[in-house]
Amino acid sequence: MKWTWDPNTLRYREAETGRFLGRAAVREYVAQSVAASANHTAHLAERAATGSLSPADWYEAMRAEIKGEYIRQYTLGIGGREQMTKSDWGKLGSQVQEQYKYLKGFRDEVAAGNLTEAQIAARAAMYSNSAREAFETGNAKAQKKAGNDEVKWTVDAEAEHCGDCLEFAALGWQLVEDDPFDGAEPGDGSTECLTGCKCFKEYRKATERGGPGSGNFGHAGRPGEVGGRGDGGGGDGKEANKPVGDNAILLARRFAQTNGFSPDKVSYDRFGSISESTGTRAEVIASYSPGTGYITLYPPVREMNQSQLHGIMAHEIIHAKVDANRNVLASAIRNELGDQSWEELAWESMKDLDGVSEYSALIWKNERLLHSRKVEETIAEIARLEANGMAGSVNPVWWRIYRGFTEEVSP
Repeated sequence: MKWTWDPNTLRYREAETGRFLGRAAVREYVAQSVAASANHTAHLAERAATGSLSPADWYEAMRAEIKGEYIRQYTLGIGGREQMTKSDWGKLGSQVQEQYKYLKGFRDEVAAGNLTEAQIAARAAMYSNSAREAFETGNAKAQKKAGNDEVKWTVDAEAEHCGDCLEFAALGWQLVEDDPFDGAEPGDGSTECLTGCKCFKEYRKATERGGPGSGNFGHAGRPGEVGGRGDGGGGDGKEANKPVGDNAILLARRFAQTNGFSPDKVSYDRFGSISESTGTRAEVIASYSPGTGYITLYPPVREMNQSQLHGIMAHEIIHAKVDANRNVLASAIRNELGDQSWEELAWESMKDLDGVSEYSALIWKNERLLHSRKVEETIAEIARLEANGMAGSVNPVWWRIYRGFTEEVSP
């Protein structure tokens, strides 16, 4: 499989199909490459400790590994070797040389026999981890070339965080030219967590400022629809619009608990996913799995405010309730539309009655989806709107179906 760099979107795409490689998947490649490098340096540490590799040979092998990993990370960040200029190779070379300086002192300690195998391996792994700075440096160059002039420090939702990283993350979006992080790059050793940092930087143009749209069950986000006030403004004041960030999973579980869903069945997947349920490809915001009974949140929820997150959770919880009570939903539909079989229901009329949200309207237009899925998505969208105080625009027929269902299944 061959991936090419698309400078317009700053993303990799498969040459044959045109399919984009998700940003979360790129970060996973970063982590996998660093882990593979650390495994190799651990093997070198074992050989150095047992004497099967002399300190001098160990030093040369470490130099080669450091150089190779830095090149891999920098080129991955900038968009491949084709994007590299003389300036980039020079910047990359200076980063590698900096590591070589530290490595010399490390070599002397290994030669003196002052370190155990475990100590050599742990310290050697730090050199592999530090290569993350090369990825961030390359990525910063690509972002600058594209005109993205704002940056923010983002913490990994599943990692432990040092005080420096939390302080950087709390700054939110800042102008790149202001150097808000004092020259620090994730993994370069300048934060309290040293090279163990799992954070990353995100970029955008200053003209892209604004609240995020909400998303839903395994599907694309809903552009232009923001939870909160009835006008779609996402709530009043800066605090109401503040992204939930690292608090996403905690707030989601609290909402689940107060709405009859087990908080233990709310999880987070930092790798993300792609859906085409609306007929177009988009990042998944959240999903409900009938097989496991779990609601899974994905990285985009971190950009939402609390009201939007509550709307997403309400949407997914309804999916769970429908999954467990499909006969109740069918009864609510028959009570409203008459005693017809599922096949006889006037689906075109229900489609015309939709008008619940832009997202559910797109769902009804997707001919590949079953009518049952379309109904379920519409009901789930009403739950989202109700959680955000925006249900006043829902068609009365759909509202009565929704209330007929929820009044029967709510605790």
